[in-house]
Amino acid sequence: MRSFEELLDDPTCNLAVDDQGSEVALVAFGGLKGRLAIAPFEFFGLTRGMPVTKVFIRDPAQAWYVDGVPELGPDLRAAALGLRRVVDDLCGRAVLFGSSAGGFAAVAAALVGRFEEVHAFGAQVSMRREDRAAMNDARWRPRARALYDAARSDTLLDLRPLLDASDGSTRVELHVSDDDLDLAHADLAAGRPGVTVHRHPGGGHTFVRQLRVDGTLERIVRDSLGLPAAL
Repeated sequence: MRSFEELLDDPTCNLAVDDQGSEVALVAFGGLKGRLAIAPFEFFGLTRGMPVTKVFIRDPAQAWYVDGVPELGPDLRAAALGLRRVVDDLCGRAVLFGSSAGGFAAVAAALVGRFEEVHAFGAQVSMRREDRAAMNDARWRPRARALYDAARSDTLLDLRPLLDASDGSTRVELHVSDDDLDLAHADLAAGRPGVTVHRHPGGGHTFVRQLRVDGTLERIVRDSLGLPAAL
């Protein structure tokens, strides 16, 4: 059986689980290219040595998870419910993380799966063509074009209806830097049930790397999981 680290390094692996028998799990959604702005093993290295169950999820279609994850479900909503079942079998409680496209999926999964807490870094809030045009968001054009070509009438492209339908019991922690487009996306969600927007200075869209270096990311992860501060 391959180790969790080996599964993280395998780009064909869409679901990797490291069951440590803990009361809480750390779930991370990879973004485009299967990363979290930093390498997955770096992210999970923040809890190395800690008895915390870890789950890493990749988007095989590289399309904001709208086509789901084969091991969890055929679309984003179904995958969120599939993740809920996986977590219930493991421990019952999980904190979700993701950056950029992975942050979009993490927030959607947290709301659909009724998880308690999610941290999204530089996440897109809406991938609707009209919203992206209004904010002049022309990033990832080939990927976005493929997303629209494959979209159906029920494709989940906008997180706001999920947020508005929430009772606020899911803590949606949106982390943004000084990137204008990331701020514009966060503004779409600000003030909606359960949403808190955290501003971090500098770093641009990939500011998670900076948070990793200065220790902020580790503090966020440890606090959310109820782990003691690093010595």
